[in-house]
Amino acid sequence: MTVILVCLLTMSIPALAGSAAAVQENPDIDTSAAYRYRADPSTNTVNVTITLDVTADKPNRTTALGELQYYFEGYGIVLPSKAGDLTITDTSGRALDHAVDYEDEWFQGVSFRFGRNLNYRETATVIVNFTLVEDRGSNNSLIRVNDAYIGFEVWTDPFLEEATVEVITPPGFVNRDRRQVGGGPGRFEVEAGDEETRFVAGEVDPEEYWAVLSLHRPDRLVRQNLDVDGHDILLQSWPGDTAWSDEAADRIEEGLPLLIDAIDLEWPLDDTLTITESFDPTLAGYGGWYDSAAEEISVGDQLDDQLMMHELAHLWFGRALFGERWIIEGLADLYAAEVVEAMGEERPEPKEVSLLDEAAIPLREWTSQTRVPETEQWAYPASWSVTDAIVDEIGEDAMDAVIKAAFDKEISYLGDLDPERSTAASGWRRYLDLIENRSGDVVNEEIQELFEDWVLTRADLGVLSRRNDYRRRYFELVRRGDGWAAPVGVRDTMARWAFRFANVEMGRAEAVLDRRDSLIELLAPVDAAVPSELEESYEAAGGRDMNDTEDLFDATDVAAEQLVASYDALAGANGIFQKIGAIGGDHSADLDAAADAFSAGDFDTVASTTESINDHVDGLARAGMIRSGVAAGAILLFLGGGLILQRSRPGRGRRRSRPWS
Repeated sequence: MTVILVCLLTMSIPALAGSAAAVQENPDIDTSAAYRYRADPSTNTVNVTITLDVTADKPNRTTALGELQYYFEGYGIVLPSKAGDLTITDTSGRALDHAVDYEDEWFQGVSFRFGRNLNYRETATVIVNFTLVEDRGSNNSLIRVNDAYIGFEVWTDPFLEEATVEVITPPGFVNRDRRQVGGGPGRFEVEAGDEETRFVAGEVDPEEYWAVLSLHRPDRLVRQNLDVDGHDILLQSWPGDTAWSDEAADRIEEGLPLLIDAIDLEWPLDDTLTITESFDPTLAGYGGWYDSAAEEISVGDQLDDQLMMHELAHLWFGRALFGERWIIEGLADLYAAEVVEAMGEERPEPKEVSLLDEAAIPLREWTSQTRVPETEQWAYPASWSVTDAIVDEIGEDAMDAVIKAAFDKEISYLGDLDPERSTAASGWRRYLDLIENRSGDVVNEEIQELFEDWVLTRADLGVLSRRNDYRRRYFELVRRGDGWAAPVGVRDTMARWAFRFANVEMGRAEAVLDRRDSLIELLAPVDAAVPSELEESYEAAGGRDMNDTEDLFDATDVAAEQLVASYDALAGANGIFQKIGAIGGDHSADLDAAADAFSAGDFDTVASTTESINDHVDGLARAGMIRSGVAAGAILLFLGGGLILQRSRPGRGRRRSRPWS
């Protein structure tokens, strides 16, 4: 029988374009690999060994032309682009010919020949060895290995069918695992020994597997204590990296006092702030981060002034301040840039981004759960740009007031007294309220356009429009108050965007102001002021408390009517007998006393005084008539006596003779 040899995958050297993809799509070969990563802090390297089993799985078959016998000459594998000192051998240690077929920034495809042809159901075991070397000067070298820290990516060729993974390190290194770093489903079981520690992932899915190992040995960190403006800071660096520790200390000592002055808020920590050199953030795609629970900043070994000041700014700008990432990240960048400029450097500016970018999202949807690399790279500069635009519109002083109000948890709608504590949820709504209220705007069209374009979802736009209508009504209420601040119930419901309740609260407040205006009109003839207790009760009212204000107005109206009635009574006492009755008794002082008592809210005194005045007025006519009668009688008596006296005067000094004497 004729035998025809068929090579299914000839690994021609040096060219094998797309070999790994071709293998994955071809069911004629089976692959499995055991990955072993061994970290060596003494050489700052990770040595990787891949034990690769390749099994031919294409059965021979008989045809009219003869028997077709299939075989493989070689195979291809995907390795890191930074793989150095690469060797590929068989199990006997014999070197196998290999070549790089393709390469990009992160990966390379390497093909190799088997020592002999691989026939059906035969398995070739190949040993691939290479070294990953720490290279701080390279953007695509995600590896740091030293006595205090080990961090690097752990992954497998995605075109393999099966794989196992283990990482071996010196003893004493622990996986802090404070957050999921990098992504991927990689998790490790720890097997600690006296000589080494093994982190075992076991069987993994090569197509999906990718993990980041981040190991720490805190006792090997070099510690330096700093005192910056009376604040204790512990600076921790890797052994031997004095360049980083010196530069970090200089930047902290120069920049932190400027940052404290710029933010102008109380120092937010009770304990020592720790700043640690770490590659964790870099492995996750960041330059640094702040862990508020541990009061620790982790910063990569590539220092940058904007980055350091940004992370320090997060001491104040955290989730407790505003619950949305775009707000706190934008504020951190804003104040960091201000400090960098104050340090004598060119002011940093955000990278230019567009709303048309594929990664663009409404910024308020940017959360800790949406850590997509493309979105992260877009959202940071977008948040910074929006924050810069807000400050350009309202000014630095207004933004400082916004930050202080948020930090002090002040209610966004202020009254006349010390600000109440806010009950509103933190987020874009409270942020917008503070921006417009602290800058003195009812509705700032420029600010709202920024929010509509960059921040809000479509569903938010309707809520914003409704909110603006209520704001206009609110500020009309404040204007009508003419010195009376809006009640706390109104301000609280507005701050919480509880507009259904705000509608009720403002309706009752408007009714109270109507009563106040009517009261002022009623009191116009009288020299009396609206009692201050009414204003205090109105401003402090919320919910059922407004019932007390209304009850107080009821009592005030009664007292006002008593006062005005007495005024009218006195003013109307113009009859001749009333005027005569008033002679010698002036009750205007009593009326003044009643007016003063009313202004002071002493309604009992008003009642008793006006009653006395009214009684007096009622008795004026009778007293006048009595006085008039007495006066008339006296006059008549006086006149009558005069006549008698006048008649008796001629007989004096001379005696008339009677005719009959």
